[in-house]
Amino acid sequence: MHILSTFLIIISILVDFFSKIYISNLLNNNETIIFTNYIILEKFYNKGIAFSVFNSDSALINYIILFIIILVIAFIIRLFLTQFNKLKQNEVIAYSLIIGGAVGNMIDRIIHGYVLDFIFIHYNSFYFPAIFNLADVSISLGVFFLLLAYLKEEKVDDKV
Repeated sequence: MHILSTFLIIISILVDFFSKIYISNLLNNNETIIFTNYIILEKFYNKGIAFSVFNSDSALINYIILFIIILVIAFIIRLFLTQFNKLKQNEVIAYSLIIGGAVGNMIDRIIHGYVLDFIFIHYNSFYFPAIFNLADVSISLGVFFLLLAYLKEEKVDDKV
């Protein structure tokens, strides 16, 4: 399972990294591409965290955010490594996706000082309240799989 987790983490980071390069080359600033009836591609430089909370041009705030993000990633990696032998395969996959996505966004933040987001989801006039990237998709999938694993485990525990 070590190979699987390493592979998923690396793939998540690489897919995110190259998707951001591709979008950077594909789109000019303020340019929009209607990818499907539900997906719009547009560059957005996010210096904040989820949903652009704490988005600021202040260097101090951005360094504090980076520091906090590094601490959170280190905590998740430590938790993952210390619990690795106790985790089921679906939990390993979940943690690997979360770590890969988080590291992908952290790399972007370290290199550029922001995270490049570029995916808008909408249906008619309803827009998802955030613009995101493939690292965010990886993190969200990981959290979803982790929640499913814990909910499934709770149901099994309730039956015992």
